[in-house]
Amino acid sequence: MSYDKTRTYKKIEIIGTSKKSFEDAVQAGISKASQTLDKLSWFEVEEMHGHIGENGKIDEYQVLMKVSFELK
Repeated sequence: MSYDKTRTYKKIEIIGTSKKSFEDAVQAGISKASQTLDKLSWFEVEEMHGHIGENGKIDEYQVLMKVSFELK
């Protein structure tokens, strides 16, 4: 009898930040998560926020996202 390989994933929330853009904040969060989590699989952006500096310009981009990784 043949069995299909089954996989199980865990999903966690992380917040990525960047001085450049929302896209860079996503990449920064994924890059950092990949340093401590194996087999990252996917992400979904839940919220986008930013901080406005004293000069009235965007000072920081922030993204709340969920990432999943395969459990061993």
